[in-house]
Amino acid sequence: MTSLNITGIENGWIVDGRVSRGAQPDDSAFPLMAEQGCRGVVDLNNSGSALAHQAALISAAGMKLYADAWSGWEVPKQEQIDAALECMLHVPGPVFAHCEH
Repeated sequence: MTSLNITGIENGWIVDGRVSRGAQPDDSAFPLMAEQGCRGVVDLNNSGSALAHQAALISAAGMKLYADAWSGWEVPKQEQIDAALECMLHVPGPVFAHCEH
């Protein structure tokens, strides 16, 4: 994997030409992600007001959001895995998947 160098994203890595991953982006990172061609964000961490705040930033940057807060302590359900993969495959362009860290 290659390091993902976007200010405001820790532990960022490019998995392949379509998927990158990392920790929860800072608010300032979303426009930078869009400028570098990202078209979707797969959020496996947030819910509630944090998710609503992030959704507004992602939309303002021209990207789409898929969100499903997974527990870091439990194995995700197959339906959750399938939904995340479906998003990654059908967003028209590169996607960034993140959890908390």
